[in-house]
Amino acid sequence: MVPHSGLPTIWVAMVCGGLMLTLAASARNVPRIGYENSPTVQGEPEASRYPLVLTVTSASRHTHKGATSSTGTGVLTSKDDPSRPPENISFQCDTAVFSHAGNNVYTARVHKPYQLKIAVREIGSDKVKEFTCKY
Repeated sequence: MVPHSGLPTIWVAMVCGGLMLTLAASARNVPRIGYENSPTVQGEPEASRYPLVLTVTSASRHTHKGATSSTGTGVLTSKDDPSRPPENISFQCDTAVFSHAGNNVYTARVHKPYQLKIAVREIGSDKVKEFTCKY
């Protein structure tokens, strides 16, 4: 499924560390609902700390004992290597993620094998947090 925000979208396909990835350029221009990607974490530029993009194509949120998690599918892309193809993944994240176009793009980095860290900022807050997504 391809996210659609009503804006022209440029898609770039690539592979990063054996992962197939896709990047939608227009997604950053659409306001986020709930969480926002962070421009910096701990003073590091986003591009150097988060070389991947997770575009969520479907997600279900779950609450258990006051904690929210999400399961779903998405496309993982590299921002650094446009020659690497996108990778379709299934994931489980320890936070709420969104699959609505414009609200579905998260910067990411590999944390451990089959684990990503995504950076999100709650709307109305200046605090950036990292959350784990297993895939």
